[in-house]
Amino acid sequence: MADTIVRIVENETKVIVGGASLLAPYTASASASAIAAAASAAEAELDADRAEIAADAAALNADMYPTTAAGLAATTNGQYFTVPGAGSVYATLYRNDAGAATIVADYPAAASAIYSIGLFTQAWTKALPASVTTVRTTGYSAEGIGAAHYIYDPAVTAAYVTANPRVAFRTVNGRGFRLAIEQRWTIEMFGGRGDLVLLNSDGNFPGDLPPTKTDNKPAFDAYWRYYQFHMESAYRNAAPVLHFGMAGYYFSAKLEPYTMINLQGSGADGSAAAGTLFRWPANSGGGIVINLHDSGDGGKIVWGSRGGSAEGGSPGGGAVGSIIRDIYFVGGGGARDDVSHGIWARATCRVIDCVFDSFEGAGLKVNGTYGGSGAEYGGPNQSYFVRCTFRNNKGLASCWVREADANACTFDSIRIKDAWGIGILEESKFGNVWINPQLDGSGDVRSAAEGRGRVQYGGRAYKLVKSRDKGTIPSSDPNVWVDYGPVSASDPYWPAWSAATDYTSGAGMLIEGSLNTSAVFGGYSENLLVNTVFSGAIMFGGTFTPYNHQNNHFFHGNSEMGKGVFNTNALGVLRNWPSGSPFGAYSYAGLGMIFGGGHPNIFTHYDDVDGKRLCYFRNPQGDYVYQDAEYGSSGNLIRYTTGKNTAVNFGRASPQPWVNFFGKFAMLNPDNPSDTSPKIIGYASAFTNGAQVAKGEIRFNTNPTPGGKVGWVCTTAGIVGSTAVIKAFGSIDP
Repeated sequence: MADTIVRIVENETKVIVGGASLLAPYTASASASAIAAAASAAEAELDADRAEIAADAAALNADMYPTTAAGLAATTNGQYFTVPGAGSVYATLYRNDAGAATIVADYPAAASAIYSIGLFTQAWTKALPASVTTVRTTGYSAEGIGAAHYIYDPAVTAAYVTANPRVAFRTVNGRGFRLAIEQRWTIEMFGGRGDLVLLNSDGNFPGDLPPTKTDNKPAFDAYWRYYQFHMESAYRNAAPVLHFGMAGYYFSAKLEPYTMINLQGSGADGSAAAGTLFRWPANSGGGIVINLHDSGDGGKIVWGSRGGSAEGGSPGGGAVGSIIRDIYFVGGGGARDDVSHGIWARATCRVIDCVFDSFEGAGLKVNGTYGGSGAEYGGPNQSYFVRCTFRNNKGLASCWVREADANACTFDSIRIKDAWGIGILEESKFGNVWINPQLDGSGDVRSAAEGRGRVQYGGRAYKLVKSRDKGTIPSSDPNVWVDYGPVSASDPYWPAWSAATDYTSGAGMLIEGSLNTSAVFGGYSENLLVNTVFSGAIMFGGTFTPYNHQNNHFFHGNSEMGKGVFNTNALGVLRNWPSGSPFGAYSYAGLGMIFGGGHPNIFTHYDDVDGKRLCYFRNPQGDYVYQDAEYGSSGNLIRYTTGKNTAVNFGRASPQPWVNFFGKFAMLNPDNPSDTSPKIIGYASAFTNGAQVAKGEIRFNTNPTPGGKVGWVCTTAGIVGSTAVIKAFGSIDP
């Protein structure tokens, strides 16, 4: 019987002959004669099916016996006979094996709409007449695990089954069935099995890998290749959801789908007790790679691929738009590399409520290219990562956004825990990446030989800032190794520096997009080196608090801006980057950040015992702190913009834009930075009676008149109106 089928889908007509050209479409311009010929072939197929039904019925009735005993008595060894069935079974075919009745197949009743055939792996032993077009299995290879619906399709030839053994079968009488697209898919339907233990014998997570386990990679590959094979249009790239149960699933190597995937786990919300666990062996090459198109692996499938000059073929989306939810990813914890990432997003995707633990590379790398131009090899722009946790990943960064075509991504509620290198590394070319992080313990790696970011050298402690210059000797360049002060030679927290060690920066965040600005919202961290390049980022809120004797350090570019406890809540000043950029690109630099315990050129806010809001100004030359309430203000201390109008008119006819203004301010002697006696300067109608003033304080006259004075200066410290001496200065012309 010829395996020929005609499919007319929207404006396409597909003619498939012998199953050898399942993906060979003919355009809507097919001639009327061609369509008529195809219709005639289809009618011939129906006539052949009718003849097959009649032949089956005749054969069944001719050799049918009332009981198995009667059939055995009437046949010899090796002969076949049938016995009437009941319910949905019309008859059962037996073989006489040396006097014993062996069941060969069940024939369903003509009225059966859906016929149960037992296990998928035994389906080839069944004989199903043309009256049956839908069957259901009770499991894939074990009862109750992987039950599914299958539909009759003449295109399912012997060659098709050979190419797709996990989704299709042919019966003993030559009828082909394939997995129905319209049903709830599970990995078990493709022969997968979650048989890993989540906890080991000590109750720790994840559990030990057993010597015998199911490799789920073939089942996963069967999933995405199967539905891609049956897409009706190269532009209709949508994936059925593949469900995973509350179990541990093992994969022998990284997964590289070349079309969209949609994976749904069971309850991985960032906790260690995850419902669905994916696990790989050590240095497997990574977990999942979300490709933009096929990579020419020898099994290239054109539909769904991006195509282009390098690959050819029709356009499509590759794995663009893939969705992964509620899964706990666990790497093999092998030797550190920059290849074995939990997810490598080379195409736009969404990852929600997932955990990435113990990968040799990054937990997540968002990077479009292997090294060529981004547009040719990848494009993960506008990807979306929400409520994801990264634990104990060993790569240069635990969460890494890199190079061109990895822009405008969102990282919402991202938690970094125990990163071996940088917690979050954002170095996209065009920026506009939004990050809401929590950074816990990043840089606290386990072994100096595995890339520790802290050392001691010459009796002093250092932390690495710039991994690219890790060969620099500590103390030779403070922009590479930050000095943390004296340290005991026996302190295990600070191992001795070695030129042979592959050191990695232990920064919580490193934001260095080259053209446009990225934004960090509400950052929170504990006990780590905060190394943020602010020429590529704006900070909105955030707390960085150490809980041991070590201080945090904060950087702008390569220059340290502060150390201690930080509370950030400010923006910077726009500058063009690079100079003369044809795109008019700007980034934020020269930030006026608000820090607690700041450093050069930093304004900081604290509340004193009287509840007044104080301004501490860190002088670039002397690092002086002024904490007297006399220098404070109960309102906004500094308005540092030139934006829209305020309610203040500054004596003019209408409200003016914001400017820098203070109630009072203090000035040091610029020629003597060691002088710790600042002078207060302000505007007033006179010195206030009863106020204590110091020698050298000045009040400029707020109501100058012709013939009057510019202001007043204190020449002898004391109480105004009593012991202080105040003199007017600056005569004004009449």
